Amino acid sequence: MVAKRRLSKSADDDVVIAKDQSTAKKSKIGGRKRITSAEEGEVDDDTVFVQLLKTAGVILKHGNLPNKLTLDQAVFQKKLYQSLRKHARYPNVVQEFIRGMESYIENRDKFRNCLLPCGQYQEGESSNTVNYQESLIKLLLGIEILQPPVMNMLFEKIPEFMYDGVPEDGINLPRLIINQFKWLDRIVDSKDLTNKVLQLISVAPLEIQCDIITSLPEILEDAQHNEIAKELNSLLQQNTHLTVSILDALSSLNLRAELLVEV
Repeated sequence: MVAKRRLSKSADDDVVIAKDQSTAKKSKIGGRKRITSAEEGEVDDDTVFVQLLKTAGVILKHGNLPNKLTLDQAVFQKKLYQSLRKHARYPNVVQEFIRGMESYIENRDKFRNCLLPCGQYQEGESSNTVNYQESLIKLLLGIEILQPPVMNMLFEKIPEFMYDGVPEDGINLPRLIINQFKWLDRIVDSKDLTNKVLQLISVAPLEIQCDIITSLPEILEDAQHNEIAKELNSLLQQNTHLTVSILDALSSLNLRAELLVEV
């Protein structure tokens, strides 16, 4: 249920940029009944999203502080899963959780923090010493009952940032979103994911198209490789600007022998 701990170079670059922004001015706080601890910068409100995360072991942070993971990643995922399944309002509570998350990440800085690695402070260590773990979004994608709605949410968010210039924090959000889909242990609906990726490629600007295409071998399960290879081969004939990215992706896919001849 835990996402594989493998980060791409682009993800590492974005993380480094985020750490360099740690002294930047904190973003304004929105949402209902939200208060901030002056010392810790913790988000605390009465929404299902915030409260269940806190109970399970993730404390959301304001500004440029990383969200805090207080438990092992697998333990957090198990506790959150059980909290949702055993909740008196299950399965409706899952939709409440997702609605709360959608509202929370409307703020760009909060969304960015959810895409960046969580910080984990080890007992007895200095408060300045932080071990970085998977992002909150990546951890949620590793929980089966949350994966489909969280994926849908991410695909809906990407177009919001497709044509943004370079932001103050220097972080490319579309690329950071794409990185969340990489190296998941299990994909609940791999065909749906493949279709959504293909739809995104068809409408995205060139730079994001290239990012998505080169990431395909790391995103899709082997069972989908033959199908995506056919689509890439067709795209190769239509858009020569994508040649390098497509050839790079095709070289990393696990394809049937007869399909290798075609592509």
